[in-house]
Amino acid sequence: MNCCSGPPRTKQEVQYSRRHSYLDHQRDRFKEAPLPPHLKAMQVFGVPYIFGHVESTGGYLWVVGKDPNLFDYFLPERWRKTPSKKIVGRNEVYYTLTKDNVHIVWKTSKVGERPVVPFPDAQAEKAEGFGYNSPFEEFAIAHFLNNGGVPTCIPGPFT
Repeated sequence: MNCCSGPPRTKQEVQYSRRHSYLDHQRDRFKEAPLPPHLKAMQVFGVPYIFGHVESTGGYLWVVGKDPNLFDYFLPERWRKTPSKKIVGRNEVYYTLTKDNVHIVWKTSKVGERPVVPFPDAQAEKAEGFGYNSPFEEFAIAHFLNNGGVPTCIPGPFT
């Protein structure tokens, strides 16, 4: 039986179906779609986002694109308690596989922190003065470069 025809029979079929649906929504994430009342749309640095309140954390979740169906895939309760692996030593970058069999890489934001400069020089002092980019700035830069033909990769869940 094809997992996508008829009711799912196993947990694996449900995961496969959810992952397949997720990939379709990611492919079409910049197409307009009607928003449910609990979500809002906004552009930040020229990049469209869907955002809304997250009950489990009391915060807000921002998802790149215009497809509100992607919002549920990134809710913390779908990945926060799954086993994760730290993939970059100095920065807090992690990888996990969600309950929906979606691969997520996320990074802890350092916005508001001052960069640690081990060997001060003119460039390092400039960096220290400006601080870190916000996740919105990082994604906007990567999005701009990708659209210009320069392949980039940045961690999510803000991807």
